[in-house]
Amino acid sequence: MQALKLLCESIAEYDALYYSLWEKQTNGEMKYVPTVNLYEIYDKSSGKGKARRKLSIPKLVGTRVKPQVSMMAENRKFQKMMLTEFGLTPSSRGKVWAIGTPPPGPDKSKLQQMREARAARKAAKNLSA
Repeated sequence: MQALKLLCESIAEYDALYYSLWEKQTNGEMKYVPTVNLYEIYDKSSGKGKARRKLSIPKLVGTRVKPQVSMMAENRKFQKMMLTEFGLTPSSRGKVWAIGTPPPGPDKSKLQQMREARAARKAAKNLSA
């Protein structure tokens, strides 16, 4: 029960992190922004003679991924681990069975069961024809 609670909390945290990466634009639309632009301010003198002004001009020097993105990736790994534990992924589905049902025995392989089912269908079709 505790594992299921952790999985639910993990999904809720992932959603909160995901929605925190959306920013409202000036035109009212929402935009997904997973990075931050890094600026460097440099001063540039303008004009000639005594009336020089210093302008502070931002210069883009790079981008950095927001910490929420790495937190989301870590959260996703945990979710996958928990989903595998519950047998909710395609690869782990065959490893889990309900209480009271015996595990599949080694006496017949899946291929052998499919062959027998196909043979039974052919026999039923031949009888009706």
